[in-house]
Amino acid sequence: MSRLIDAIEKAGLQSTPPLGFGAAAGREQATPDLTLIESMRIEHIDSQTAASSPADAIVVEGPVPPDAVSQGLEGRIWGVRSPSFTLDHSIDLINSGCDFVVFESLETHAALLNDEGLGVIASVSTDMKEETARTLAELPVHGVLLTPPLRGVPLTIEDLMEVQAVRGLTDKPLLVEATEGLDSAALESLRLAGVDALIVGHESGKAACVREAILALPRRRERPKHRSALVPHPPAPTPSPAFDEDEEDF
Repeated sequence: MSRLIDAIEKAGLQSTPPLGFGAAAGREQATPDLTLIESMRIEHIDSQTAASSPADAIVVEGPVPPDAVSQGLEGRIWGVRSPSFTLDHSIDLINSGCDFVVFESLETHAALLNDEGLGVIASVSTDMKEETARTLAELPVHGVLLTPPLRGVPLTIEDLMEVQAVRGLTDKPLLVEATEGLDSAALESLRLAGVDALIVGHESGKAACVREAILALPRRRERPKHRSALVPHPPAPTPSPAFDEDEEDF
């Protein structure tokens, strides 16, 4: 399984408390509820930048040559975001250590979905037809990314409506993008709306601030379950007419 998808699915879960009699003994520990991904361009990739990133994973804006990325991101969970992927390019990325891909075009080769170890995230735009978005979410993808990016702070009701529209189409992990970062109030709203991961642009310089805001979120008692995709229900059967005991038999 993709390490990024595994991290997203385990986000917010409590770990086993340490044994012993120290101050930390018996204290419940939990991973942050939101997974943070930092978006970088190929020219920003080097070992020093990757090592200092506060994010859980790094996504490189593509298309990019696999060898040009893997050396600078050694030891990190990384992936590539590109309009589309061919099978050969995907194989080269996987062999170079790529953990996940984010595709934006329906022209992407379907064979991309065949590798169980590669996390596949599909972009779902706000202007995409509901039937298309629902069908895409039913394919064996591991998550969906809402596009375009959120407009920034303050987060608006319209922003949440767009998030909720996609959340209602699938029960798979939902990612959103905020190129300029978000404050703690916006992060809490997104968490309550069922967002699982956030992509922040490296050029904004806000990744560290967003990480601190995520860690400062109040602890949630129980992680809400994602809502399943909406399924039409069959009409209720029409009740039979009541039998009138006073009616005469003929």
